[in-house]
Amino acid sequence: MECILIIDSDELLLLAITRALHTYCPEIKAVSTGDEALQEISSRFYHLVFMDIALPGLRGPQVLKKIREISPDTKIVVMTSAQVDDEMRRDLEDHAFRILAKPFEISELKEAAREALARPDEESYPFPRRAKRIPRKKTVHYSMTVLELGRPVSLSLKGDMIDVSHMGVGLRTYYPLEAGHLLMFNSGFDPSEQKTGIVRWSAVTDESYMYRVGVEFIQP
Repeated sequence: MECILIIDSDELLLLAITRALHTYCPEIKAVSTGDEALQEISSRFYHLVFMDIALPGLRGPQVLKKIREISPDTKIVVMTSAQVDDEMRRDLEDHAFRILAKPFEISELKEAAREALARPDEESYPFPRRAKRIPRKKTVHYSMTVLELGRPVSLSLKGDMIDVSHMGVGLRTYYPLEAGHLLMFNSGFDPSEQKTGIVRWSAVTDESYMYRVGVEFIQP
């Protein structure tokens, strides 16, 4: 049976995460310190770990590396509310399956669990990815042109970046984007790069009324 370990010093958050993930994995253990986490990892195999990096006692990045040493097949999702510089992000990405920036939506938490445990559902990606996406949480602004009453109308919109690669980006947005929509990104990327992309698929996420969208960049 698959097992999940949750590590966070916030007891209310531990309870909320446990309840949210119970339908995906009935066997969940919650601990509040890095030392407790390492004891658990040493005593049994956990398929998936959700962990905050701001832990009392042994620091989160140290716990992360020790978990990878003890149980290299365990997938780790890092949760952090701290500002992460580029060096720390690279270090975390080397050891973590995914990074969730607090505060996150329950749908993001469930999505990470589904991907880590390879559980298919209505949000599964309908197109195979040609490049590995890097988790990235950032607000992006984009524009698109639609027809209203037969006339072209330019819309300025925004969304939340979820992950990105040189081939495309995953977004979450309230606007009902559809496959084939052409997006021009105005912020969220290097100013020297003018990113334009085509929506390849779109699905409504659970309970949030937001659209989960896969965009493929148009290569220059």
